[in-house]
Amino acid sequence: MCVRARPCHPPGEPPMKYLFQIFLLIVIAAACYIGYGRWQVSQLNNEGVRLLNEDREREAIAVLERAKARAPQNQFILRNLAEAYTRANETDKARALLEGGAVDLKSNATLQRNAELLKEDERLRANARARVERMKAEGWKNEENVTTQTIMDVAQMYRDMGDHAHVIMILERALFRDPDNLDLEARIEMHEKSLAEEKIREAEKTGMAAKDAGTKQ
Repeated sequence: MCVRARPCHPPGEPPMKYLFQIFLLIVIAAACYIGYGRWQVSQLNNEGVRLLNEDREREAIAVLERAKARAPQNQFILRNLAEAYTRANETDKARALLEGGAVDLKSNATLQRNAELLKEDERLRANARARVERMKAEGWKNEENVTTQTIMDVAQMYRDMGDHAHVIMILERALFRDPDNLDLEARIEMHEKSLAEEKIREAEKTGMAAKDAGTKQ
């Protein structure tokens, strides 16, 4: 009669396969905990951005501060929180957040770039608001019967034609509706630069043509 030998282990100690299973469960639990923590941070950041887009700066700050407490070196959270403070007219806090945070800007190119972007955002926001104020003084009013999409489609049409002057005029109508849209202001400034360069080239051509005409005479 054959008797199959069973693995032996000291009394009171679990077999190795059970130890391995317990270890595996611990690893999986730890991974789930870390993953859940990251998910929470992501959710808080997304909620902060949503509130920011709804112009609820104070609520956005509260939510993003909670996200920052969980991930103090997350560049996206730092940037969004700085943006929230800027919109709440607390630019000193925004700048201090980026320049005096836990991560040294001098040793972190990404945060250095974020600080530069913050300054550029401040410039664009000031220019956009000044532009809208000028338009109000000139008697501009919001065209309620025209959709923003229609305005943007017309702007695209003029852009395809290379007509910078009309693109600027149309995009300003869109900016009038949304004075805090920094992307619109940046696009307007880009076309203003292109228009100025175009005028310089035209002036140079005119000057050269006049010079050639004078030489022939």
